[in-house]
Amino acid sequence: EAGSFEVVIDGVGNQQSIRQSIQLCKPGGRVVVYGVPPQGDLALPVLEAFRKDLSLHISRLYPRSFDAGIALLQRGALDLEAVITTRVPLAQAPGAIRDLSERRGEMIKILIDPQAGEP
Repeated sequence: EAGSFEVVIDGVGNQQSIRQSIQLCKPGGRVVVYGVPPQGDLALPVLEAFRKDLSLHISRLYPRSFDAGIALLQRGALDLEAVITTRVPLAQAPGAIRDLSERRGEMIKILIDPQAGEP
């Protein structure tokens, strides 16, 4: 529902998805965009974001590091179990992400398992 989310994460990065992310975000919320626009610049609904007092965060993925990371994983050179401090089913993801962002507990990384049942 429009205007009901504190944080909206956009992994698509096109005009429509960013516009929708801004619409879905509640006043004072945050929109995080890590999707890469397919071409050139995008027109953003800046006035709507301004009126809602939104924070817009842009993050960049580094595809050049994927191959190196996958090679490290295949060799067993990375201990991911040491980094994943919390595992939750999909239904509990919003609460776990909120706890992480508010620094509740000792979480470092959350593994969200959409196929896991409720504990």
